[in-house]
Parts: sequence; C-alpha cells; structure tokens
Amino acid sequence: MYDTPFVIIAVDKPVKPHQRPGFGQSVFLLRLANSHCTAMSRSQSQSQLTSNVNVKQINVVSVYPDNQDTKEVFLQAAGTHYSGSERHVLLYWTNYIKKPMIVAHITQLLGVPGAYHWENAATLQDYDTFLHHDTYSLGEYSRAQRDRIIELAEHLDFVPTSTVNSCRTWMRDLLDAMVKDPDIALDPDIFSMIDEEVPLLVRRPEEP
Repeated sequence: MYDTPFVIIAVDKPVKPHQRPGFGQSVFLLRLANSHCTAMSRSQSQSQLTSNVNVKQINVVSVYPDNQDTKEVFLQAAGTHYSGSERHVLLYWTNYIKKPMIVAHITQLLGVPGAYHWENAATLQDYDTFLHHDTYSLGEYSRAQRDRIIELAEHLDFVPTSTVNSCRTWMRDLLDAMVKDPDIALDPDIFSMIDEEVPLLVRRPEEP
C-alpha cells in the first residue's frame, strides 16, 4: 500500500512476541542496493554506523512500525530560520524514542528540480540533530487519520520532472488537502501560520 523499500532483519537473541528489539541488542539491518548487501549493527556506536552505512536511508518500519496510539504530527522545516533560498520540509511523527536515537515516520518529497519522488518511511535519526530544526505541531491524530494523511500524500498531483515547483509546493498542497479532508480537518489557522512562517509556496504553472 505504501512506498516501503524492503528491509531484512536478523537478531542474535530471541525477541518475545509484541516486543521490539532494543537498541542494546545486536540487530542487523540489511539492504540490497545495486546487487550488494550493506549491513549495520545497532549495538555499534553512532560514529561507526554513519561510517559504515547511511542510516537515514534505511526504512526500519518493519522493526519500529506505527501503532494504534493517538500521536502528535509535526511539520519540520530545515534550519531555524528562512534564509531566502530553498528550504526542505517534511511531515513526521515518532514511532520510537530512546536517546540518542529517534525513529521518525517521515513522509516527504525528495529530489532536485527535474527529478522529484515521494518517500514514506520510518528512519533512524540522531535525536538532537533531528529536532534542531523549526518544528510545527499539526495536532494529534489517530492511527486511521495518520494512514489517511499518507494516502493523501501518495496521491497528490505533482509533476516529478517539475523545475518550477518544489517540496514546499508539494507540502502546501498536502496541508491544503488535510484542511479540506473531513477525516483530518487540519485547523486552517495552523495551515495559514505555517504557510507564512516557513514559507510554503503556491503551485505555479508548469513550464512547457
């Protein structure tokens, strides 16, 4: 249903039913890329992890899936202020927190002008680094509502080869859809505040 690159999990000790592997366990994530397998152990230090593999690119949703709890959903804008240039934005909620790591379930538009793609994945992040950006609360949402947000994001009408619209355009369209969707009903005042402060961008006609 969702765009989730496959991940293979191996553990060196049994995990009880309904129990997630802890960060102290020797858990290995394997990713197949260009016919080569890359592995990492979560018992390694953060510096070793980042030197061995790009941790942020591995989708760990099979280890730390979303649950049925009501959760706060956030929009994050890169940096702590708008510098006047392009600014990446993403939408996320947390699946698991144990400092110094956080598992963030992120939906976002990635890429560069002319080559964009939508991504929906749960990724390991450094807690302090990840939260050191402008973050706006969109409110609390049930699991069904979060699934609906992902569905809206997946079906946004966006031209991947666009050179005039960007992730901030895509995010504005997503928030607008969340305001209009009766199951989400995002507060229009929150939308307006984020639209102005980030700032987000209104969709422009595509160049011929």
